Amino acid sequence: MPPALHFGAFTSNSNLMDNGSLCDTKDHFKTSKMNISYTKDYPSIKVIIDTITSKTEFVTRHLPDFEDLKKQESHMFSAIPNKFIPNSKNPCWYEEYRGNTTTNPYATNSYALYSKRFRTIFDYLRKVFWKHLYHYKDNHYRLRCLPHFYIIGQPKCGTTDLYDRLRLHPDVRFSAIKEPHWWTRKRFGIIRLRDGFHDRYPVEDYLDLFDLAAHQIQSVLQGDTTKGSNKMSNIIIGTETTAYGVYIDVTS
Repeated sequence: MPPALHFGAFTSNSNLMDNGSLCDTKDHFKTSKMNISYTKDYPSIKVIIDTITSKTEFVTRHLPDFEDLKKQESHMFSAIPNKFIPNSKNPCWYEEYRGNTTTNPYATNSYALYSKRFRTIFDYLRKVFWKHLYHYKDNHYRLRCLPHFYIIGQPKCGTTDLYDRLRLHPDVRFSAIKEPHWWTRKRFGIIRLRDGFHDRYPVEDYLDLFDLAAHQIQSVLQGDTTKGSNKMSNIIIGTETTAYGVYIDVTS
């Protein structure tokens, strides 16, 4: 591998209501029926919360055994290394690409195959793919990245607002698709719960979602390499799937 590819260690008050939103129907609403918690209701709410808490057993989560995980997900651990490049804040690594200029690296990506609205994204990625490879001698290397952070939570608890605000930061990039659901559904072959099981989405299809960000990181690294420097890329990759906070059991 060329020097640039050296690896490092894996290291409440109704007055606050928007009058505009109720301008046509405010006379039909009674204050007592509104979903607003007044100060006088706080003691009752506290009793409810304390009652729920007293009946809930909180236990410490234990990390799963790493070797057991490797046995359960052998392909995933074979596709993702345990060491990443040191000059990115994200888990990134170089992977040799053996296709040619006419090969479509996204031809079998399950996200594109099962959803028409995603195909435009992958068509763009296909067109710019080759110029973002790292070419060294007769070999071609593709920068692969995983997210540095995940936005998780519950439905209707503000995760989309947080997502939109973080996107405003110049150094933050997100997966090409919002809410990819890979960890909770797609890797098990579940596209929509009502549709039953389909083919499992391989981890490579999930990694493709971060290619837009990886391309930008690669551009920084290539520019630094030509100048003979090893400047750290400041780009941070994130992804948002609310369901991760609802369904994932990290011990299984």
